[in-house]
Amino acid sequence: MRAIVAVCLVFSCGSAWSQTSKPTLSGYITRVASRTDFDINGVRVLCGSGTSVIGVSVAGCPAKAPVVGQAADVWGHRKKTPQAIAADNIDIKPVERDDISGYAVIDAVAGPSGFVPGAVEVRADGYRMLLTPQTEVTFEVPLRGTQDVMPNVWVEYEAKARPDGLFILKNAKFSQNFVTSRENAMRARTDYDPSAVPANADPRTVAVTVGLGVDPKRIPPWPNREEQDRIDAIGRKLVPEWESNLAASDPSRIDFRFQLTNGKRWPWVLALPSGIILVPHEMVERTQNDSQLAEILADAIACVLEKQTYRMRIADTVVAVGSVASWASFVPVVGVPAQLAGAGTGAAKAVKVAREQHQSGRVSLSLMHDAGYDVTQAPIAWWLLASKKSKPLDRVAMPDRAAYLYRVLGEMWGGQS
Repeated sequence: MRAIVAVCLVFSCGSAWSQTSKPTLSGYITRVASRTDFDINGVRVLCGSGTSVIGVSVAGCPAKAPVVGQAADVWGHRKKTPQAIAADNIDIKPVERDDISGYAVIDAVAGPSGFVPGAVEVRADGYRMLLTPQTEVTFEVPLRGTQDVMPNVWVEYEAKARPDGLFILKNAKFSQNFVTSRENAMRARTDYDPSAVPANADPRTVAVTVGLGVDPKRIPPWPNREEQDRIDAIGRKLVPEWESNLAASDPSRIDFRFQLTNGKRWPWVLALPSGIILVPHEMVERTQNDSQLAEILADAIACVLEKQTYRMRIADTVVAVGSVASWASFVPVVGVPAQLAGAGTGAAKAVKVAREQHQSGRVSLSLMHDAGYDVTQAPIAWWLLASKKSKPLDRVAMPDRAAYLYRVLGEMWGGQS
């Protein structure tokens, strides 16, 4: 399995020498123990009195420890044992944040904010945003005012970045989480009963032209009680409290279930519209700790909560009501290369899949944090899975999915765990 590999174009702003010399390594800070002990893209950086830090007049290691997720370049010579770079020059980029826009479900409201008088902090799309008296606000019926801004409400927004990682909402349109009859039908069709799937079932029965090429309801379960109990326990912790507390009669309630499957039949996680998350046992076994496994499950939960099935794909596909293809082409495939993701063709497909992955990745960090898991392990999970065989990370090219999560950690989480 090989994910899309990011090409990082990082430009130096502090030295004429660095602009004319290709860095030995470009990427993100992936581990920080101290200002003298840190990694870039999994490779340890060895610095000392002979090291120049761009933008700093005094030679030596950085004056303060960098932050996980900061972009960085290093020039020097590689050492093989252990994998490291003896650094001549280091350029650690300042954290920069862009203005944002999007459409997502609110998953937390913090109440009145001390940052801006009269503001309310909301979290949606993986961002912390301030709703201020100056925000241009629209409420769709039956919502009527800020008292209706709460989890499980949707917001379409534009927001301006602040240096501290918060965003000021310029405009926001709030709407109720309606569930259409089509959504209900798709949830029913994607219900999964592991006891009804033969161990030798072949899931590859959907026409390749659909895009997904697999019938999720024919993916065999994997009979390992210990591993099944593990994903059940982690999954339950990750499902947000507001979602679990919805009444059983609430149409927007999603009953999440987590099922261990046979990865030889289908090697990627599937997030079904019904809330069932199918997880190949091989992925579980490749993760090194519960936080890494939590990221895999949290990303799938985020796909379902954000209704990527309907919002990002349904406009591009003609649905044949009642057919397997009518829902299989909409199932988010977690961790799969773009060419297999069932989301169109060519460059447009890659852009669409990246947009979905970026959103679910941002939201997954919030879910992990709320459940008490270490968010810095999130990119490592996808990095480990980018290689078919288990290898040290410094021998595996960092996939785009992991690189984006590191960027988010640097820009919005400030190195928090």
